[in-house]
Amino acid sequence: MILWPQRFVTLPRVGTLRVWATSADSLHAATLHPRDKQSADYRDKPDAQHAAESTRIHGVDYRLLLHLRRVRDEHSDGDAAEATWCGWAIATDGIVLRRADDDTTPGSKPARRHVVAVIFPALAKWAASPPAGPMLAVADRHDARQRLDQVEAEIDQLKRRLAEREAERDQLRDKLQ
Repeated sequence: MILWPQRFVTLPRVGTLRVWATSADSLHAATLHPRDKQSADYRDKPDAQHAAESTRIHGVDYRLLLHLRRVRDEHSDGDAAEATWCGWAIATDGIVLRRADDDTTPGSKPARRHVVAVIFPALAKWAASPPAGPMLAVADRHDARQRLDQVEAEIDQLKRRLAEREAERDQLRDKLQ
């Protein structure tokens, strides 16, 4: 079951990746494993069937998961302290790179540098473009709805607790009269 708005985005020198947003400030992109292509969520979707199962970096095929977060400052195009591009940065631990032929073998340091130098800027550029806007807006509304539901549940819990405490207070007052 797909929980977040998603698109299949073709990036130059990368291929077509599954891209989804969990909020307006959090974007994810990944290759699509062959078994996922056959799942009920994707088997009848032509875009999914054309998605890259891996991306070739320095002659090796890798499965990729990349998580970006929006940065809200003036350093948005190649700041040396933090790799940023078009208002996006790679989240902490935001690169998961595994060899396609062995999911237990992580990507090499040169392969990770390639992700930062080539794939990340291409995805950030797309994320800052008009086609990404509607997906990010839907994700933001979805995220706001979830957070609102959590806040309302917490308020209900606090109201119940307050009612219990008020009842206890009233019992204690009755004992003092």
